[in-house]
Amino acid sequence: MAEETHRHHHHHHHNMITTTELPPDLILFNILPRLPAKTAVRFKSVCKQWRSFLNTRTFYNLHHHHVTTNPHQNNHKLLLLSIPTQYNFFTIDCDAPDEGFTTLTLPFEACDPDNMSILASCNGMICIGMKKRSYAVDEYADLILWNPLTSEYKTLSKTNSNRECYEKSCSCDGFTMYYTSSQDDYRLLRVTKSSNAYIYSLKSDSWRKIESKGSNWNFYQWMPSVLLDEKVYFLNQRRTKVWIIRFDTKTEKFTKIANPSFRKQKPAFWKSWSFSVERGCIQLYLRNSNDGRIYLWRMNGDGDWSNVEMTYLPKPSLNYYLSPLHLMRNGNWIMHFGCFLYNVDTEKYVNGDEFDPLNAFGLFIDEKGKYFETLVSPNRYM
Repeated sequence: MAEETHRHHHHHHHNMITTTELPPDLILFNILPRLPAKTAVRFKSVCKQWRSFLNTRTFYNLHHHHVTTNPHQNNHKLLLLSIPTQYNFFTIDCDAPDEGFTTLTLPFEACDPDNMSILASCNGMICIGMKKRSYAVDEYADLILWNPLTSEYKTLSKTNSNRECYEKSCSCDGFTMYYTSSQDDYRLLRVTKSSNAYIYSLKSDSWRKIESKGSNWNFYQWMPSVLLDEKVYFLNQRRTKVWIIRFDTKTEKFTKIANPSFRKQKPAFWKSWSFSVERGCIQLYLRNSNDGRIYLWRMNGDGDWSNVEMTYLPKPSLNYYLSPLHLMRNGNWIMHFGCFLYNVDTEKYVNGDEFDPLNAFGLFIDEKGKYFETLVSPNRYM
């Protein structure tokens, strides 16, 4: 009988080995952090243990590490604001634009869409400026930090802010969001029309003013900014003069760096400057109104620019209007113009084949709305 029991027990034990589950630590620390953010959000409903683990800072950090080191697992999304329809935001997948738009439900109370702006984005969080009718036209009532995937949001505190932190300027708004690894903090840099600079810290939920007066450049018009290796690069333009200003997020100092050489053409011909980071390089695009072509410069080191021929552009007649928005993984471009996204590969508009603004829901397209889906929470320091 004892032998029988022993044999039965052994047999049972053998079965357990073949159908055994993975060790929980392996699942939690090695598998879940490698999932796309959207899937990880869904897995919060598997069980209480997963839910509480998926809400920890440890998990955010592990997941974020995988998202940023393996970006091919995670497509860029573009947030679009729709003007005529009722306060809607849409997203589109930049690497699969033909899959169309997804409507987002806003978790915060929206003011009317004419009075909302996409100001900056970083690591899956987007800063939205909210104006109110009762307010002065040129001022945001509130700035909101929002993760479109998880729906979490936070209204930024105005502690130590100056009124000009919230002013709405007619040109580019001079807002940039970045993450500082040494402080484990998300920050919003605001450069104002009057050449002042302020930093909002998510960790302390307050603002402070920093030294910003440049020696010989003009803070007249802050064009779009890009972020690379914890440095922010601004295009700064006055009439036909252009400067590139670098802001080092570690030292919090502004410096002017060398421009590409535009010797071949008169500066007056350059229109529609745009700036992006593609595959770890800063790229600057300039449309030449003389020949309608778009020229591309790539920055290899600080101020070390090389001119790169853009051979993959649409018909020259369109170049007067289109600006580069995203370089897809397959090497093709999505361009944008006003309310339209244009897929260079298919030679079609993503939202409606016909060039008809009414077709486009009156979308407002801005490269500042480009983001990766992550689980980072605006309330992570609460």
